[in-house]
Amino acid sequence: MTTDTRKDREAARVALLAKIDHLTRSLTDPKSFATIDPHYLIEDAAFRLRWIDCAPAGARHCVAPLQDKNGVPMGAAWNENVGPCEELRKARAARGLHPFAGTYA
Repeated sequence: MTTDTRKDREAARVALLAKIDHLTRSLTDPKSFATIDPHYLIEDAAFRLRWIDCAPAGARHCVAPLQDKNGVPMGAAWNENVGPCEELRKARAARGLHPFAGTYA
């Protein structure tokens, strides 16, 4: 049995803001060492914060199903590039699932 590790929206927000703060401070510390570029991690945390702001209630903060073609949640590309790609929509429909939500229709 797996444990549900989802955080609620506000707990995720606090954790991500703390992560951004810590990584930003580590950039100014000459003794700081990281195997992953802190700039990348800060950008990722900022992306997840944007997702939290536009996510529907109950959505996991680490998954963003409605992104524009640049990967920005609910970004400016309001066209066929928003949401799941065509192949995924077809695959879901073939299995009797809702093509965009992936839930049973």
